[in-house]
Amino acid sequence: MAGARPVSGGAGEAGDEPAGSAGAGGAARWDRPAGGAGAGGGEGLGLDQALALALRWLGLRARTAREIARRLQERGFPEPVVAAALDRLRGWGYIDDRQLARDQVEGAQVRHIGPLRLRAELLRRGIAPPLADQVLAEGWPEGAELEQARQLARRRWAQLEGSLARRQGAEASLQARDRPGSDARRRAAGRLYRYLLGRGFHAQVAERVVRELLGDLQDGAGGRAGADP
Repeated sequence: MAGARPVSGGAGEAGDEPAGSAGAGGAARWDRPAGGAGAGGGEGLGLDQALALALRWLGLRARTAREIARRLQERGFPEPVVAAALDRLRGWGYIDDRQLARDQVEGAQVRHIGPLRLRAELLRRGIAPPLADQVLAEGWPEGAELEQARQLARRRWAQLEGSLARRQGAEASLQARDRPGSDARRRAAGRLYRYLLGRGFHAQVAERVVRELLGDLQDGAGGRAGADP
């Protein structure tokens, strides 16, 4: 969570018990807003409660402004309180949709997902489409998607070959794999193509990667056949 720092003011210092909690031996009462404007603080008390809840959620993982707003609205906080809480959290650096999107792009390779799936995840979490597109363009340079798809395809193909070997036996699997037009290879190629689509890679990238992989395998099979006595 980029930019997070101890908060001064209404919600208490980081690590301190928020003002208004039940204290030791009691349950904190931040799980619902104040009962009314006359209940000892009115909108100010509602804002303190909203901030305390939001900071608790943000302590678990980074969240977008929309995710925080949605959860506060579900707890019954009025729109002015929600808007004020979001402004305060942005000012403190606890909410930063742009940085969150950048972090997600950086983590995409570790998660082995492509830009289409990542974009859908960002939109689902409340990142505005223009911001999602901008961050994806910045963090996914030209050629990066193709190279990532190649690496993932090679790993997945090895798994498919291993599965075929277990079903048919190692020798039969090798023979089926080395026949360029074999049914086993065509089925495996189709599964690999669909797998790459499901991981969020563009169709043209998935098709190119599968064709390249099949071409490399065919060249390798031809080389082995030519080397036989």
